[in-house]
Amino acid sequence: MSDKLKRLAQNLSELSLAEVDNLQEVYIRLCAVMSNQKEYFEHLGTSNVIKLLFYIWSYKQTGQFEMGDKMINQIAFAILITTEGNNYVESCDECGGDGYIRCDVCDGTSSVDCGECDGTGEEKCYQCDGEGTVDGETCDECEGTGSMTCTNCGGEESISCSECDGGDKTCDTCDGNGDVQTDEYEYKKYYIVTWSKLIKDRCEITEGDTDITMSEYDFDRLREKYVVLHLEDLHDEFQEYVQSNEMYCTTYTDTPRLYFTQHMEQYFKEDRDSIKNYIV
Repeated sequence: MSDKLKRLAQNLSELSLAEVDNLQEVYIRLCAVMSNQKEYFEHLGTSNVIKLLFYIWSYKQTGQFEMGDKMINQIAFAILITTEGNNYVESCDECGGDGYIRCDVCDGTSSVDCGECDGTGEEKCYQCDGEGTVDGETCDECEGTGSMTCTNCGGEESISCSECDGGDKTCDTCDGNGDVQTDEYEYKKYYIVTWSKLIKDRCEITEGDTDITMSEYDFDRLREKYVVLHLEDLHDEFQEYVQSNEMYCTTYTDTPRLYFTQHMEQYFKEDRDSIKNYIV
């Protein structure tokens, strides 16, 4: 199988991945190639794809595969999480994310019965007090009817609802924003493969622990020493000791059971007991 993988690595290095100049980009481009030929690469298997990745990089760097074999013998896998401390914002349940709700006063019609005339469009004549006559003579104002067109609604029987705008009113739950801030925090989950002794040692020592594995700054500084196999954007409520902009290792292993995502990235199952140390 190794010879087959090395021939495949050489072909990919010279064709599909010829212009790629860093290992992370090799992986990204390799996933794109695999997505177009899923059946073949799924049959090849996840562990062989990892070897293929390092053989491609070795051949591109040296024209040989010895460096790839050495890296493969040194790799380990880890899952790390980090948060920047941003609260997770979700769509408002009350208004469905619209920012407004139907007015419960006018039931969304934007108008209500006139309060002055009780929705009749008429009011008692002020001149004759509704009698139709003044001093025995027909009232000039209402022509003897005893009523007049309502001055409040102009005879329309209804007026615009004062509680809303066009039948809708601002949602009180989200103040019209359409979303609400929760007590949960946004965080990222990195599935990595690394050959760096420093990263491996830190992950192994701090796996599932309250101790910080490394800062986000150091994680970024060491980006040439690992490959992000899969990245998830998630949200949860954290334990109080979890600090922003720090990396925590939830899982560390030399022999993970690897799986393909829909887009042919690779991931592995994390230690569920370990993740509970960080998530409320």
